[in-house]
Amino acid sequence: DCTDNLGAFILYDSARPDLAGKTLGRVDPPSIFPLLLDLIGLEAASYTKTPLPCMQGPVASPASFTGEGSPEAEAVVRSHLERIVDAVHAKVGQVEAIVLTGSFGRGEGGMYRDTAGALRPVNDYDLLVVDRRNLQADLSGLGETLARELGIDFVDLGWSDGQWANLPLTVFHYDLRHGSRVIAGDHSVLERLPAYASADMPPYEIVKLLLNRSAGILSGLRGANLLGEAPSGEAARYLANQLAKALMAVGDWHLLRWEGFDSSYRRRAERFAALATAI
Repeated sequence: DCTDNLGAFILYDSARPDLAGKTLGRVDPPSIFPLLLDLIGLEAASYTKTPLPCMQGPVASPASFTGEGSPEAEAVVRSHLERIVDAVHAKVGQVEAIVLTGSFGRGEGGMYRDTAGALRPVNDYDLLVVDRRNLQADLSGLGETLARELGIDFVDLGWSDGQWANLPLTVFHYDLRHGSRVIAGDHSVLERLPAYASADMPPYEIVKLLLNRSAGILSGLRGANLLGEAPSGEAARYLANQLAKALMAVGDWHLLRWEGFDSSYRRRAERFAALATAI
């Protein structure tokens, strides 16, 4: 039965004694099942709708940026991202790549309508500018300017030199490798990152995530709210979003313990719902 996509094969290289016992990678059973059928001479298509991995070609980025995927929401996000890319190029010239990370990079970004009826992102845009030049100082302040222009909470613009071959496994590096997409420049830059296995995630990574999400809640408690006044309007929306992120981080802690973490919110929810019934 290959319907349980929570399991995983652990790959070992017996020809490399120096790697004995080291996890080299993990794949979901549904992904490898058609290949195993083909290797033993069976017609994979007769048993599963999943195509052979060797016939799929390069992994494609999600077609949409938002969870709802409506044309209107997609158009808003695309226009925002085009403006951000143009602003980066205007500020520092052409760069090696611009990578969209976070929920919109995974194709799971949330949108809401403000009081005027306009669609706006629930979360901020997280982007990483990749270039051999150190652009950290040049990009400083650009994200804040763009956030005000676009009418959103944050545009988080980071910088990296793209030297990623030996980066350690962290939640950020895992999401960068498995849950991001290039929106400008060299589309192969993410392949420089190791093919991390989430089951190897160090425990302190989830502690950092929980502390980060706790700080997010504190950032939503402002002014009179600290004196007991209930937030309203945009302040209430922002605080509710931070609370939701914190609650998801608690679920992520369990998933990391169960070796079931994933970059996708959707997959994490599915796995948590299945695995939580066992406790």
